Amino acid sequence: MREKAIAHENQTLKDHLEGVAGLCRKNADKIGCANYGELLGLLHDIGKYSQIFQDYIKSAVGLLDPDNDIEYVDTKELKGKIDHSTAGAQFLGNRFSSGNPTERILTQILSLCLVSHHSGIIDCLTTNSEGTVDNFSRRIVKTYEKTHFDEIQNKVEVLERLNFIISEKSFTKPIESILKVVFAMSPEKNPLSIVFQFQVGLFVRFLFSALIDADRQNTADSEKTGIKDNRQNGLYLGWQDLIERLERRLVQFGLPQTPVDNLRVEIAQHCLDAAGGGKGIYSLTVPTGGGKTLASLRFALHHAKIHDLDRIIYIIPFTSIIDQNADVVSRLLKITHH
Repeated sequence: MREKAIAHENQTLKDHLEGVAGLCRKNADKIGCANYGELLGLLHDIGKYSQIFQDYIKSAVGLLDPDNDIEYVDTKELKGKIDHSTAGAQFLGNRFSSGNPTERILTQILSLCLVSHHSGIIDCLTTNSEGTVDNFSRRIVKTYEKTHFDEIQNKVEVLERLNFIISEKSFTKPIESILKVVFAMSPEKNPLSIVFQFQVGLFVRFLFSALIDADRQNTADSEKTGIKDNRQNGLYLGWQDLIERLERRLVQFGLPQTPVDNLRVEIAQHCLDAAGGGKGIYSLTVPTGGGKTLASLRFALHHAKIHDLDRIIYIIPFTSIIDQNADVVSRLLKITHH
């Protein structure tokens, strides 16, 4: 019986691939790309099935004895030098090498996420003394000796699920829908326009982020089970409960006593009225002392409830201000923050 491949000290490779796939599927489903997310999770580390990586990881975690096991390797010398991320991209490239244009575009997008998941998104085009270099293609066509693709093909334990996802007739439907929407919203109606290319780039970054988040969360959970047990996994206090806490606090302020109080009430009412609008970009321009913190929170809570959103994210350029806002919100809504 063949010894199970491992991804980390306390986790088999199969469990890691399936765990990341489940989380990444959930992340990507937010834009209708669940299958792409699952595919990324299943493929991202299949290069770890190679014998050299298994010797490396087992040596690193103490499963191989330097005195008694001939498979033991010098982990310091090999750290970061074993390519285990290109094999997944080559799996897709082989499958869709003769595919239609949509399949080839999707393959490039998913492959870029796979080969970049340990380095950050790579520069697809670079330059040297001879001119422009196709860095992406150079990575994809690395020899199997370096990516270990030939060796691992019969070892991949999630192959059945991979083949099922890829063989579905609706496999390219999500990207087709997304590209149509992006094209329709592009002012130039030209797939080569900067706006269109930029928007497609954001789609790539979303999928990449979905994979990175899933990979890191699954790895952390395997290494520190206490963290996993304390995760809320989206089961947070409902928007209505938080809205009621905020509205009670607003009532406690009492009737306005000054012209500034009247303005604050008016601003807060405008934010409440705006919360019923469609999803999009809103602006709130109010001078210091106008009650922006609570007024904007009022908008956000009601807007999130109306549109069944998952969370509210504050993005502020100064840590002193974000800390101040976090303290105000946490005290008012009686929630903890980190």
